[in-house]
Amino acid sequence: MNNPPVTHRTISIGGLVLVILGILLLLENLDLFDFDFGQLLHNWWPLIFIVLGINRLLVAERASGSMLIIFGLLLLVWTNDLISTGMLFALALIGLGVAIIVRPRHGCCQPAGEFTTTTGDTVNIETICGESRRKVTTEFKGGTTECLLGNLILDLREALFLPASATLRVQNIFGKTTVLIPNNVSLAVTGTPVFGSINNHAAGASGESLPKIVINAQVVFGELEIGN
Repeated sequence: MNNPPVTHRTISIGGLVLVILGILLLLENLDLFDFDFGQLLHNWWPLIFIVLGINRLLVAERASGSMLIIFGLLLLVWTNDLISTGMLFALALIGLGVAIIVRPRHGCCQPAGEFTTTTGDTVNIETICGESRRKVTTEFKGGTTECLLGNLILDLREALFLPASATLRVQNIFGKTTVLIPNNVSLAVTGTPVFGSINNHAAGASGESLPKIVINAQVVFGELEIGN
């Protein structure tokens, strides 16, 4: 007997914040509560980025969530006059410089080092301030990779692709992600880099009967390399 699928639900933090703000505005208009909404927005609007970051963390998107929280905290201390505009700009430059310095750089198609074999038909890889090397040798149906201030290499050259397309979601912030695919699959890449690059060096095959891999990329101040 098949068990019914389990549905996982998470609370939308963004929606919860809107409800709280709406209640505060309602109480103010009813003269039941007095606060300066304009001042609240002026000093605390960076909380939007922190809330978005927490929401990302709740859905296991740690790389983008961590970056949004750090960005929001920097803006928050600036809007509350804890640091000057010059200090904010200096910290941003230092953070960007450190990210570029510590980011590992390796060749696309000849990565060195040993790989860890991934089990299961989907991947969920997170790399934060480090390096991950994963290889798939079983059936591959897609998954997610997240890289923040690190180097991530995913080798799919020995994976088994079914006729149906497999979708790989790639998030890369201040890091480098390398995806290696076999020659006998067709490839589609979507996404627009923001101060980064998406470089497709793969010699993919073409044909409707061939297995297909779709890579949806979000690259911010980083690199995505695709090769064979």
